[in-house]
Amino acid sequence: MTNLRNLPLLKRVILIAATLSCLCGFSANAENTVLAEIDAKRMSDPSSARASLSEIDMQSLSDEEKLHYRYLESYFFAFSHGIPESLVRFEALIKEAGGSHIEDRLMVTMLSLTAYSGEWAQSFTLAEKLESRLDGMTEQDRMNAILGLISFYQRVDQFDMAMYYISTLLSSDNISESDRCYAVTLKMQIEEEVNDGSLNQPALENAIAVCAAAQHKLFHAINHNTLLRHLVKIEDVYKAKQIARKTGALIEELDLDFTHLKSSFTVGKAQLALLEEDWDNAKALASEALSIDTGGQYESGRIESLEVLIGAEKATGNYEAAVRYLEEKLTLRKEFHSREIAQSLARQEARFKIAEAESAMALLDKENKLAEVREEQLYLALSLVSLLLAGLIFWSYRSRKVQIKLRELARKDSLTGIFNRGYFEERSKRLLSKAQQQNTFVSMTLLDLDHFKQINDTYGHQIGDWVLREVVRALSDTCDVTMTLGRLGGEEFGIVITDCNAERALAVAEACRAAIENISSQPTGHRFTLTASFGVADTSQAGYHFENLSSACDLALYQSKQYGRNRVYEYDSEINPI
Repeated sequence: MTNLRNLPLLKRVILIAATLSCLCGFSANAENTVLAEIDAKRMSDPSSARASLSEIDMQSLSDEEKLHYRYLESYFFAFSHGIPESLVRFEALIKEAGGSHIEDRLMVTMLSLTAYSGEWAQSFTLAEKLESRLDGMTEQDRMNAILGLISFYQRVDQFDMAMYYISTLLSSDNISESDRCYAVTLKMQIEEEVNDGSLNQPALENAIAVCAAAQHKLFHAINHNTLLRHLVKIEDVYKAKQIARKTGALIEELDLDFTHLKSSFTVGKAQLALLEEDWDNAKALASEALSIDTGGQYESGRIESLEVLIGAEKATGNYEAAVRYLEEKLTLRKEFHSREIAQSLARQEARFKIAEAESAMALLDKENKLAEVREEQLYLALSLVSLLLAGLIFWSYRSRKVQIKLRELARKDSLTGIFNRGYFEERSKRLLSKAQQQNTFVSMTLLDLDHFKQINDTYGHQIGDWVLREVVRALSDTCDVTMTLGRLGGEEFGIVITDCNAERALAVAEACRAAIENISSQPTGHRFTLTASFGVADTSQAGYHFENLSSACDLALYQSKQYGRNRVYEYDSEINPI
């Protein structure tokens, strides 16, 4: 039932750690200080805490202490067996704890677990219930509840609410060092997501320092892993190698079977080896990362590993293996995007159903009261019911319109307005199937902007966004309405043309290349030149399977970049330039 497969691996590592952090503990009590001490160090020193728990004789505990013991046991179980499996345990615990002083804390636990497992209706209901009870909680319970709400709102991409509660937490005079570590780590990650992947390195280094001071081993390791991935991304090889060694040591100290973190760290090392052109080591590490995920649960990590393998195989001339890995990556990416859309719609649908249920309850309450009204007031009461029914119908109609709008938005790239990867692939497959039945040609072109990262790094992401919009405008002006244009991610675009062979597609690609090269950067106030590399193939060369056709284009695009960029290459068996 888990749905975190559709999240980027590094985000998932932090989110799962945050979810586990929200499996909040119990207050210390005079009956058993040992359990309280274990609870206090379960995140900062999990190995020691787990060892201490194993030494306790459960039969000697009181009923309340047994509940506390089972909570801690389930907490450590979540690390080794996964949160979805732990949901069953915690559901049983909260039923037993109903009406006790620990109910609020277990509600926080259930909020985190239900959100992780995709039980959206239950998680939204729990979030509203917790928010309504915040003012009546003890200070420590309130802090724990806020931690849970931060994790939840980050999970459902309501970053403004998550940042509001992070600010509330950081401004508290009673915040612990461990909670401060949690808050600054999540704040750094949310800012990275809001800023479209741009990471604030000083903020990350501050998070590392805060977690080091708090002696929070898990988040300390996670933040180092985040820094490693960032340094690889900006190609700071020297510092990345230093941080990789330190990160590995920190993960070893955890002594926890935290598959998500180990997988992310191994992928980061593989990417670093690829950057150093250590092809054999890159392949070995990427394969190791795949083997860590024995159940194939963490899809984004597998995609990153496959990207390393594709790059290493291309670099060593093993094109057959590169194509095989590329086809596997494309299949995973399709599943990735489909689940992402489905989860977004599921969250929205859950919220609408809750609102509709609340409206229905309000209506039922009104109807019950109307039954007690005197006979002479019946006409007025019926009028009120009619108005309420009309409001409910209007709300249902509006909910339906919102769902239709969401489906439309799910097809479009929010920045450029053209089709996104998922719908481009879906539409292309329909066109290919129809063309195969009619025995007509279909051509595909993949293009990638040259050195786009340098523009982002030099002039900022606002200029980068301007470039992407201008490129789409140039492509739209060059392509006619019969052509399917999509943004496949970052600076990569695709064009599918029906009833068109490679010869005509080459002419269209060349016109697009010239149009991009002629874009003036003058409106930005900066001087730079835009170029793009193109790869072209048609169904006579690669057949009517989308994956094969796109793989052929990708290999031709690789040749275009390898032999100078700003040019168009056609795919053939020997991949010769046009």
